[in-house]
Amino acid sequence: MLETGATVFNTPVAHVEPAEVGTTNGQPVFTATIAGITDVNPYFLLDFTSAHTIVWDINCMTSGIGIYPAGPCSGQPTKMQMGFDGSPLPYSTGTFTDATFGGYVASGTTYTSEICFGDVNCKYIDVYSAESVSQNNWNYNRDGTFGIIGMGPGSFIWEGFVDPETKLSVWSIELARTGFFGDEQLSAAATQSNITFGSANNEAYIGHDKVYMTALSNYSYGVESLGFGKVYQTNGVDTSEFFYGLSTEYPVIFNTNFRGMGLPANVYSQFVTLLTYVTNGNLTCDNTVDGICVLNGACSDFPGLTDFDFKFNFQNEVAGNYMRVPLSTFAEKVLIGAGAYKCNINVNYLDTSSAQSSQIILGGMFFQEFFAIFQNDYNSVTTPDQATQLYVCQSSIYASYIGNEDLPTGVNPFVPVPPTPDTPDSSSGLSAVWIVVICLIAACLVGFLAFLLYKYKVALA
Repeated sequence: MLETGATVFNTPVAHVEPAEVGTTNGQPVFTATIAGITDVNPYFLLDFTSAHTIVWDINCMTSGIGIYPAGPCSGQPTKMQMGFDGSPLPYSTGTFTDATFGGYVASGTTYTSEICFGDVNCKYIDVYSAESVSQNNWNYNRDGTFGIIGMGPGSFIWEGFVDPETKLSVWSIELARTGFFGDEQLSAAATQSNITFGSANNEAYIGHDKVYMTALSNYSYGVESLGFGKVYQTNGVDTSEFFYGLSTEYPVIFNTNFRGMGLPANVYSQFVTLLTYVTNGNLTCDNTVDGICVLNGACSDFPGLTDFDFKFNFQNEVAGNYMRVPLSTFAEKVLIGAGAYKCNINVNYLDTSSAQSSQIILGGMFFQEFFAIFQNDYNSVTTPDQATQLYVCQSSIYASYIGNEDLPTGVNPFVPVPPTPDTPDSSSGLSAVWIVVICLIAACLVGFLAFLLYKYKVALA
């Protein structure tokens, strides 16, 4: 009888770099080849919740979105690269109507097409060719790229990265930033993106504090509590905290085809109210689709922004830890001309009446501060499970935190504190000494007048 030897079926590992063309700070894109697209170096967004891949047909039209009339998908507010032509492919496999992909609602035709992604993984899959787009809820007036590659647990792309023995597929991500809150630029050598399929690539994080949790059935993550506030320190040591509780009815999803942080309408409204206190009202906020708050001036003109965080306690978290995400993670300095700047706070408004807008989204900018490992479990092929581990990035530049410190409640920073009355001094008013002297003089005058009155009455008698 022979002993069982080592497996010869090793899971391939692919280290994927964002494409130079099309990538923006906090929103990476990736090159892939898809039969039906003949453009040189087409680039795509990745959607880690969708099982399907969508491309923009050469004849794609919008039906009229927001203030923009119907027109080619290459125009506002979708700005898509319309490069897919399904006519040379062998056959179509059907049609789809009002399907949702990464914040878009689209209709069109499906085709069997070969997609090659990550150099080691080529698959024949059903590709969704969008011929009509009716909603754009996540990337309003941003580059729509050539399409979105579906990388959710149900995507056939993962077949090439599943361990044949454990039936698990692992991938990890942290993203480089092109600029940061202090208004300086980071060189490419200072921090690099780490996106790995087929391996956790987590040697640098072993033994560090983490959030470890399992996903809900739709691959979102339930929220036990969510707050916005600040941690107070004394000599660099955390001493107390105050976090205003936000709504917990919405789960969290993690995705790189969303740039900042997305908040459903009622949570966004709570956040705007609190941010108004933080900035003394020096901001303008937009509560339309994909709207954000803008501060008048460079981000570094508002040092108080670095004091505030979002605090997440997740359901199904097994390590006993929570996570604080600094507000400055989503702050971005933008030149508006003639040496003038504004500060975009990329915490976006999500209209809950629109598609894929009833969850909190932590997008690409989140992964500039946090390293994540995702594990898809295919022991049940039809209903795969997912779990994630989150760590503070080695390249973190803000006060990001994962741990379980229990701090007492500190001062509420969202209640205006009345100014301390001025202490009278020689320059601002009468001192206490002068008040005493004046009182003595007044008493003497009253006594003198009383004496004169007495003498007067005696003379009359």
